[in-house]
Amino acid sequence: MKSKFIKEIILERNPKAKFLEKEFDEAIIGSAIQCGGKYVALYDSNKCIEILKEETESGEVDAYEHYQFTVESVGHSENNPIISSDFRNAKIPDLPELEKYMTLNDII
Repeated sequence: MKSKFIKEIILERNPKAKFLEKEFDEAIIGSAIQCGGKYVALYDSNKCIEILKEETESGEVDAYEHYQFTVESVGHSENNPIISSDFRNAKIPDLPELEKYMTLNDII
């Protein structure tokens, strides 16, 4: 219900605003605007991944890969949503050990 209200506010500000698939409605957290741009929907990437994890009954890595393919790879448009990544609570990994196997981007 809250996501419907948020979408209505965004559409008032930008009638051409685009949204992610309905399955991600719980991940919408508000609106955002790039300087000189238009208001667009703002989604929480962590919540998107959590939704995919539950939907697909998969692990974190599989859900993240699915997220990259279905959400992050959408073509660019000035009306497309912005995906927010919050790193305030991120755990700092032991990089020397992990560098053997993956990049920092793989961890995030």
